[in-house]
Amino acid sequence: MREPALNAAAHCINPDCQRPVIRSLTARICPTCKTTLRLNDRYIPLEQLSTNRQTATYRVYDLHAKAEAVMKVLIETHPQAVNAFHYTNKVLSSMRCPGLPRVAVKSYFVIPVGGAVPTLPCFVMEKIAGKSLQAVIAEYPGGCPDGWVMAWLGQMVETLKFLHSRQLIHGNLTPDNVFLRDETDQIVLIGFGNSKYLTGRPALVGESRSRSQAYKPTEQITGVDVNEAADLFAVGQICIHLLTGLHPLELEDKRTGRLRWRQRIRVNSKFADLLDKLTHPNPEQRPKTAIEVRAMVAEISAKKEKVKSTPPASRSKAPKPARRYSSQPVTVMQDVRPAAIQFPAIAQFVSSWLQVMVNVALTSTIATVIGFWLIFYSPLRGWLDRFFASLSNPSATLLNPVLLLFMIAGVGTSWGLMHLRKSVHTRNFWLRTGLGGIGYGLSWISWQRASEQPIQALAQITAIAAIFLTFDLCSLPYMLIHLPITGLGTLLTMLVLLRSQFLPVDILYALFPITSSVPLLPSTELLIACVKFFASLGIIACFWASVSHLFVTVLHKAK
Repeated sequence: MREPALNAAAHCINPDCQRPVIRSLTARICPTCKTTLRLNDRYIPLEQLSTNRQTATYRVYDLHAKAEAVMKVLIETHPQAVNAFHYTNKVLSSMRCPGLPRVAVKSYFVIPVGGAVPTLPCFVMEKIAGKSLQAVIAEYPGGCPDGWVMAWLGQMVETLKFLHSRQLIHGNLTPDNVFLRDETDQIVLIGFGNSKYLTGRPALVGESRSRSQAYKPTEQITGVDVNEAADLFAVGQICIHLLTGLHPLELEDKRTGRLRWRQRIRVNSKFADLLDKLTHPNPEQRPKTAIEVRAMVAEISAKKEKVKSTPPASRSKAPKPARRYSSQPVTVMQDVRPAAIQFPAIAQFVSSWLQVMVNVALTSTIATVIGFWLIFYSPLRGWLDRFFASLSNPSATLLNPVLLLFMIAGVGTSWGLMHLRKSVHTRNFWLRTGLGGIGYGLSWISWQRASEQPIQALAQITAIAAIFLTFDLCSLPYMLIHLPITGLGTLLTMLVLLRSQFLPVDILYALFPITSSVPLLPSTELLIACVKFFASLGIIACFWASVSHLFVTVLHKAK
């Protein structure tokens, strides 16, 4: 990482400093309060990210690692708070959990500042590259799909299991303190510093119920001894906020303290029951441990019937496909989880495939009609004919305007197959649809090299197209299983359809001539045959991609 500019600002960490911003990184001490700006002879504080009555959080530059990091500073002087702060660092530095920021073993130090707070305990942790769940909520004010939220809940609970096993309560879970790591899409809990011993009392009591305090249960705010249920309450509040797009204070019944949210969205009833238990005002009515919640999530996932979330029309913006936010990619097929390889899961698989089949048939048909019009009827037809005619050998024998029809159909079919995912990485839209076009284009070139046995040749090119259409629908470790099943299954199915004359080979052979000298004569019959060919290819590729995923899921469970 590039070092910060020398004229960038540093920030004094002394809470009593009157002028904490220093417009230079070369200064080694604060000119106002004389506090060091070379913390532990290693870190330069650059910016204060947040503060409360107990802790402050800073963005710092690590002179040794040449990278930015995050530093927590304890400004509360109560001995219990100091002990808990030190214990938090000890726990985090000793754990290697994907849901927690990495903390170096020797990252704890104390900075003398004088004044009302004579010393400031500090520890430094990894800066998470990603976005917070609060940013996700802002991006989807109509609410997120329940598949996303359930996956995130499972990851949060798994991380809390690690923390609670070390007798540590996070104590400050909010959407701002839950991040999605960019490189892995893994949920990461941040915002440590207010953490407590499992049997400890919170250092702050009697606070008003502000918007951030809405994620904390009443017993934590009023100073009653807290346990794991306090963190689980916060997780439940966050999940409901994600599902509805509404802050818990907007949903809270002032009389009962319960959240009135279920009538606002359609969501799996078992999942909704779990969230109501997690957010119950009475801690005795909540699940007692993260292990218990994890088991409940697994049970719901195994029996979960896919319910499409439909936010009310009054909402300004409904969720739309965007990016994968979970380390377990949330797809239509991937709602069938390893624990769910039972009859309900098979029924759900068939239902999901039928839904995607409609999308693929529609988008491939539209793309085929557009491509057919472009090469036969559009004003560009003459230019296209001249362009391909001008190509010198051997390219002229391989390329003609029908190549564009293939590629446009591939783009349209790939677009329909993107609905296999509930979340679509927006910035990769053109990459994924482009791969479909490239795959179909390569299929056309492969077809031009075929000299005999048109049925076998047609089946072979469909296998090439299917592999390009579906190759990114499976994670890399299982790619060698996924692609052969998809390609071979598509090839064999297309062979059956071609030999049974469901797809008229003679018309397709006329449309896809092996030499560019064969005249291309458009007709309604030709268009229908073309639509049937490309729609069938997309549907069959979708089916075999689904089958391969089901096989991979069984294999994963067996491991």
